[in-house]
Amino acid sequence: MNFANIFSNMMSSAETKDEQSNWIKCPKCLALMYYKEIDAKRSVCPKCDHHFRINAEKREE
Repeated sequence: MNFANIFSNMMSSAETKDEQSNWIKCPKCLALMYYKEIDAKRSVCPKCDHHFRINAEKREE
């Protein structure tokens, strides 16, 4: 397994967001939530308190 495969596996195991329906699946509790629920709680799962990854731009908001 090379570095590119390891990196792509790490990225695919992160939280998944379906761009067409705007639903996010939590990687910890596997709950499916609307993205506005996550945004309202500042990128924290309302069901299990998992902290989603955010970029620096979103952190500054």
